[in-house]
Amino acid sequence: MSTILYSWMKTVLALGTATCFWFLFKLLRERRRFAGLPGPPHHWLYGHLPIIKKIKEKLPSDAHINLLHATLAREYNLGPIYYLDLWPSFDPMVIVLDPALAAQATQLKNLPKHPMYRLMEYTVGTQSIITTTGQQWRFWRKVFDPGFSSTHLATLTPMVVERVQVFIKKLEAHVETGDVFPLLPLTKSLTIDVIGRVTMASDFNTQQQSNEIVDAFLLMPKYIPPMGFDPIRLLSPTRIWNARHYQRKLDRLIGEVVDQRFRERRAGKVGPSEKSLVHLALDTYEQMGDTGDANLVTDPVFKRNAIHNIRGFFFAGHATTAASLCYLYYVLYRNPDVMLRLRQEHDEYLGVNPDDASARIQAEPTLLKRMPYTTAVIKESLRLFVGAGTMRNGVKGFSLVDPSTNTAYPTYRDGPFPILVRAFPIHRNPANFADPDLFDPERFLGARVTTMTKDAYRPFEKGSRDCPGQELSMMEMRVTLALTIRIFNIEAVYPKDSPEVMGDPAYNVMYSSAGPAASLPVRIKLAKREEEG
Repeated sequence: MSTILYSWMKTVLALGTATCFWFLFKLLRERRRFAGLPGPPHHWLYGHLPIIKKIKEKLPSDAHINLLHATLAREYNLGPIYYLDLWPSFDPMVIVLDPALAAQATQLKNLPKHPMYRLMEYTVGTQSIITTTGQQWRFWRKVFDPGFSSTHLATLTPMVVERVQVFIKKLEAHVETGDVFPLLPLTKSLTIDVIGRVTMASDFNTQQQSNEIVDAFLLMPKYIPPMGFDPIRLLSPTRIWNARHYQRKLDRLIGEVVDQRFRERRAGKVGPSEKSLVHLALDTYEQMGDTGDANLVTDPVFKRNAIHNIRGFFFAGHATTAASLCYLYYVLYRNPDVMLRLRQEHDEYLGVNPDDASARIQAEPTLLKRMPYTTAVIKESLRLFVGAGTMRNGVKGFSLVDPSTNTAYPTYRDGPFPILVRAFPIHRNPANFADPDLFDPERFLGARVTTMTKDAYRPFEKGSRDCPGQELSMMEMRVTLALTIRIFNIEAVYPKDSPEVMGDPAYNVMYSSAGPAASLPVRIKLAKREEEG
């Protein structure tokens, strides 16, 4: 027995020694990767982990990683690009702050997406255009692009108006009670109702009732794997079971919607102008060959692709717009002079009676796009608070080159670097925007637009993989503002001791995407009562 135990102990000791040597070798190799590269002060043993710890201690515990990267850049005067050595806690990171370098990564070279996008497969599926590349991505992007054309979106204006009117009734109920409540859940329900129609030709009516598909979508992000070193969460049986359960549930429920829409087409209940994403997919399916007399989509590969793309558009199409609406109300509350001017523009274009705005918009859907100050306000709010961006994978032999100095920054050294092109750090970089923390819609008006640094403004990212739904998002924000800001005064109500980042208590935190801290607590009053009293 003692011989067996001795042999077992020798094996464990040998494995432990080998692991220690591997760890030490890996550690030193990782630290050498960053020699001569720009970044904050680098420790020979700990890399940038002490710096990250120091900056995180200055930020609220729930602050979005975008705030960490922007704060790092300011604290250590970094730019136009910097590298972070975070092993073994995280993969390394390369943070791009310069628009010219961002354009090289996403528009000129169009570097491949980083493998970390596989984490999104839990919410959007393995076959979504968010997670796929190459020919498959090009095929499905082409299928769905007509669903986001300006011409088609104009036809959706009455649908958006109808859903905003339900949103208004929800706000009116809070006027009656005078309570303080989080605004983000209401804006999420609004944008979910819109994207449900756009993707699945479905009326979820989430603002007034629960829905099985929506509930599964909202629960799914809780069970994605951790982004950092967290083996307990990674290997949790409960997390793994729930992740698989909700993926299968979403695939089943959306698959039933796809089959239902297919039966409606067979019954002649769908007009030729219908361009919801499920019908665009079914258009393609019917063009691919003889579907026979089947009342179901029988091609399993096609059906899986359609389901996962619907999942992807649904997920991406509601969360960011919901947060952006919250931030619009927030910046307007904090800038009453901007609110006054915005209301004056709405009086000019939509009539002085706010009750007439709905009919005017539906009669002339393109009217809102001709309102320059409204567009400028939306763009400036997006500049300040957008959480969008992309992560690309470095390529051997390819460097990002600063055109002003001709300095080359490698994207690959002993392995690919993850290249983060995030709108928030770029938008808050004083090298790109003067007074970057100041809300100033005038940036997007008149001659100042022509002086803006090329490619610096990227709320929906740029290049061939930009956000296909950006026009829909802009339309939702224009319509919602047009129908609400002359009726309500929406006041942000953060406690006096609330933490702030860059002067804002509504700093970005991570929900299913970046959104305002505490979901933006607000109190609502009728604008007319404010003016009279």
